[in-house]
Amino acid sequence: MYFLTKTLSRPVVQVAKAAKQIEEGNYEISLPPEKPQREVNDLVQSFQTMADRLEHLEKLRTELLAGVTHELKTSVTSISGLLRAVKDGVVSNKEADSFVETALEETERLQTMVTDLLELNSFSAKGVPLEVDTHSFYEVVSDPIIISIGSTEQKERFIS
Repeated sequence: MYFLTKTLSRPVVQVAKAAKQIEEGNYEISLPPEKPQREVNDLVQSFQTMADRLEHLEKLRTELLAGVTHELKTSVTSISGLLRAVKDGVVSNKEADSFVETALEETERLQTMVTDLLELNSFSAKGVPLEVDTHSFYEVVSDPIIISIGSTEQKERFIS
C-alpha cells in the first residue's frame, strides 16, 4: 500500500511544484517521463503541454508589447520633433505648415494604434464581436448559381 501511494503521489507532487514555478513566472518546467498509470501520465502530459503553451503565449505577449512600445515611441518622438521645430522657428511658413500636417498625420496614426489596441484587448477579454445582418438566401447565392448555369435561356428558366 505504501509503495502504491508513493508511486501515485510522487508525480502529483511534482506537478504541484511545477505549478508553483509557473505561478512565479518560470515556464521552463521539466516533468518526469511517462508513468505506468494512465491517469497520472495524462495529468503530467497535459500539464506539460499547458506550460509549453503558456510559455509561448508569454513570448508572444512580450514581442507584441515591445513592438507596440516601439511604434508609440517613434510616433510621439516624431510629433514632438516636428512641433518643436515649428515652435522654435527652425522652419518657416510653407515648411511649417508641412511639419504641422505631418504631425497631424502621425497623431491620426497614434489614434488608430490606440483604437486597434483597445479592440485587441476587447477581443481577448470577450471574444470576437459579431454583427448580425439579415440577407435573402436568393440574394446571397443567386449570382454564383446563375453564372455557373451557362446559357441565357437556362438562366431565365432557373430564375422563373
